[in-house]
Amino acid sequence: MDIDDALKNKSVELIPRPIMFHKAKNNKMRLPFDKFVALNARKPARNANGESKVGMQSFQTKVARSRENLPPKPTRYLYPPEKVSELFEETGGWVRGVGTGLQNMGNTCFLNSVLQALMYTRPLIRFLQQRHADTSRSPHQQKGVRTPGNKRRSHGPIDLLGELAKLKMRTINSRHWALPKRIVKALPILNRRFRPGRQEDAHEFLRYTIQHLQGQSLRELSEGKGVLKSLGEPEKRTSPIYQIFGGLLTSEVTCTECRLVSRTFDPFLDLSLQVENCSSLQKALRFFTKIERLDGDNKYKCKRCNKSVVATKQFKIQQAPGVLCLHLKRFRFTMIGHSKINKHVQFNSTLTLNSQLSNDERQPKYELTSVVCHHGSGARSGHYTAFVKPSDGAWRKMDDSLVSLVRERTVLQSQAYILLYTMKKHTPLQTPPRSPYRASAVPPLSLPPRRETKAHRKKALITPFYISAFLFLSLSLSITCVVCSLFFVVVALCLQISFYVVGIGKKL
Repeated sequence: MDIDDALKNKSVELIPRPIMFHKAKNNKMRLPFDKFVALNARKPARNANGESKVGMQSFQTKVARSRENLPPKPTRYLYPPEKVSELFEETGGWVRGVGTGLQNMGNTCFLNSVLQALMYTRPLIRFLQQRHADTSRSPHQQKGVRTPGNKRRSHGPIDLLGELAKLKMRTINSRHWALPKRIVKALPILNRRFRPGRQEDAHEFLRYTIQHLQGQSLRELSEGKGVLKSLGEPEKRTSPIYQIFGGLLTSEVTCTECRLVSRTFDPFLDLSLQVENCSSLQKALRFFTKIERLDGDNKYKCKRCNKSVVATKQFKIQQAPGVLCLHLKRFRFTMIGHSKINKHVQFNSTLTLNSQLSNDERQPKYELTSVVCHHGSGARSGHYTAFVKPSDGAWRKMDDSLVSLVRERTVLQSQAYILLYTMKKHTPLQTPPRSPYRASAVPPLSLPPRRETKAHRKKALITPFYISAFLFLSLSLSITCVVCSLFFVVVALCLQISFYVVGIGKKL
């Protein structure tokens, strides 16, 4: 027996049956051949330009895999991001100055405080001024505005963008206070549960208000209902309202067995933070973005493992909004009832989203511009006030119709319920494609002219009269005092001379 026959017999003993190989049905189960180097590999075929076809295919595969980890990009922009950045930089026009308060129309303190916070949000007010100027220049061509020729030209039951602009103008021109009548009557339109004259939650009103503004801006910028229905989510996120208040959250779920990472992106207009076990805003943000373990009944169904496995989940801010709206959860709702967390949550006048909180490469820096506070024990009771920071840098307290000057220390020591942070230097996240929408020019930075009334004319005539009368009386009083003093001096001299004469006569 030769050596070959001996080896063959041994192999039969070691491997009693042949090994059958089957082609893999799932591509994900194949071995990653790009990690290995073939020693005797054939030369890859090349195209006419001399580039390797295999290399081009692997490059395209890597690009496709990298795009799965990024949010989808819009094909067109309804409102140019460059114009949004300009709204954050402007400081004149309606932004300049301090307006009056808002009259309480019966349990409308929640509405007044939120409207005051929005009316001192710089980019929103600049956009409202720009839109109001466009409407005044061409009222018959502006969409979403009622005109004399067509009473039902509006896209919705209420032109909320226009009402906010009119309310801002009334607070600037009024001497005492303004009445938000139309917005109070439109509460059931924003939410069917809202009723005029009933106390509501300020955060709910803020969310529905911004959502209504977003929907109205989409209807105005889209050319029709068919175009609006055909818009995808990336295109809807290019409206001016969303570019001001909206952001993007990423949820990363990691399988602990195969290390597969699944990412989903969710848009948001505000963030609700747990503050029950947090003493500061930074701790509440870290608690929001901390890694959560999915175990037990909350196991994750992994696509690669094809079973329920233990996984980790983490939220992060993928795209930071221009105006970051933070809601502090101060109310606890149970089967028995509800209660309020009355402790002070520390927050600063500035905020930075670092890499631990956000995946945004810009790492934006924010400044505090508005604070809404709740005073009381329940969500459906109590009183709401607002602190706003106008362009002059001094904080004001808006308590319905009362407006008072406060220090920044008073604002930072308050029990905040809603915080509005505005980005200091807004920069577009990416260079957009050419937009089919052409934004109109920003109007000149000037306050709207005051309406001249009979009271103003009467005041203009009476004021000079009072000034002249005051000057005449003061002048006459001064002359009288001088004359009286001279008279008393003359009388004193005469008495002295008489006494001197009488003394001489006695001596003689």
